Amino acid sequence: MNLLLQHKLPLYAGMLFLTVCAMAFFVSTMSVLIIACAIAIGGYYYRAIDQTELLLYPIIIGIFLEAILAFLQAGNIPFTLFQVILIFSFVIFVIKKLIKKDLSVHVNYYTLPVLLFLSIIAFSLIYSADRETGVFNLFRFTVLIVFVNFITNFIESKSTILKGFVLATVICLLLAVYSVFESILNPEIAINNLTSGGLVKGRSAAGGIYTDPNRFAASLFLPLAFGFSLVNSRINYKYRLGGLIIFFVILGGIISTYSRSGFLGVALICLLNIVYFNRVKPLVLVGALVIGTVLVIPDLRLALFSYTDRIFGLLTGGVDTSSSVRLMLGGAAIQMFFDSYLFGVGFDAFNEEFTRYYTTQQTITVTEPHNITYEILAELGLHGFLVFGTLIWFLMKDGFNNIRDSFHVEDKIIAVTLFSSFCAYLLFYQLYGGALYDTVWLLCIGLMLSHKKILNMDTDN
Repeated sequence: MNLLLQHKLPLYAGMLFLTVCAMAFFVSTMSVLIIACAIAIGGYYYRAIDQTELLLYPIIIGIFLEAILAFLQAGNIPFTLFQVILIFSFVIFVIKKLIKKDLSVHVNYYTLPVLLFLSIIAFSLIYSADRETGVFNLFRFTVLIVFVNFITNFIESKSTILKGFVLATVICLLLAVYSVFESILNPEIAINNLTSGGLVKGRSAAGGIYTDPNRFAASLFLPLAFGFSLVNSRINYKYRLGGLIIFFVILGGIISTYSRSGFLGVALICLLNIVYFNRVKPLVLVGALVIGTVLVIPDLRLALFSYTDRIFGLLTGGVDTSSSVRLMLGGAAIQMFFDSYLFGVGFDAFNEEFTRYYTTQQTITVTEPHNITYEILAELGLHGFLVFGTLIWFLMKDGFNNIRDSFHVEDKIIAVTLFSSFCAYLLFYQLYGGALYDTVWLLCIGLMLSHKKILNMDTDN
């Protein structure tokens, strides 16, 4: 039967091609393309009913190209590509469960602390100064929590995770190359950045696909960690060479954003890789290549000088306004915490309460918290902070245990990639806001817990 199907496959393909050509005479080319894409997507998801692990790849595309719909439409639309794909994928997963009459759900020991944390958020909305936004963001965060658990329920093999890494890397390589040519290798922008006194003017964000350069830098953590893990692993040399190329290209994309918090995340990824793979020589090699490349290319030298000014500004708070505003935000958060008798001012009330301590003129209209630690402390109080800290501790423990329990090179690459990425995001969000809604970070968490499940299954067998 399969042999017969293989012989008829070219015939079916030819018939489909002729059908499309015939349709082109009666409808527009764009309509034909839309119909063809709809057929391809429908066929893919039909296959995903039997092989639910296929759901991961559209989700990854949606996450890394989250705002592509708004970008293509040249305006704001009420939903993102990720939201559309997540809903569709979840429906397919439920259909598969109903067809198989399998209503089992994989759970772990995170259920109780997560429910407790959501309960604390919901309770704090009673006294929050911005209940409307708080309710919306509580729903948004709850959906993302379901998304993490959703991932752990349909991923069953480490090969799926590795293929997901490869897909994410391909997407991010294209975005990184575009950003490098848009910023670093643009002499006019490089010179303006150097002469701006630490205030970078030309920061790339993948040509506008990402609206925030800092978030674009953070979105590249996972593929960068994957590339550097390949370099440090004991895998075949051709894969290690590929990993080195991935690392340099992705690093260029991060540098093009001039994100200081992103650069610190990169440094932490490299450090953790060196520690867990116990590989000092690759660090020396990569460092020598970086220095040599910077010295050879003038545009990179200019970018390096601009970046150095911004890093010092972030660490000292004395070079530019952005660094000083971060100190004001942190100081106000501590005051909120104590003024509320350690109980917190309520979920999503930071923006409203902040103006009691500083004016918007002092902070150049910035009122959003730029640190997940003091944000939780100020909004949810000591009890919310303790529960959140417990969740972070559990995740770090699981990530570390995945590395410890990885006896195969593929498992070690996956474990170190995910754990170093997780830690890089944790550091990044000590210097930036929006941690609870970062889909790439939550993807890392979901994949890390999926890998834990796979390692435990291998141990049991």
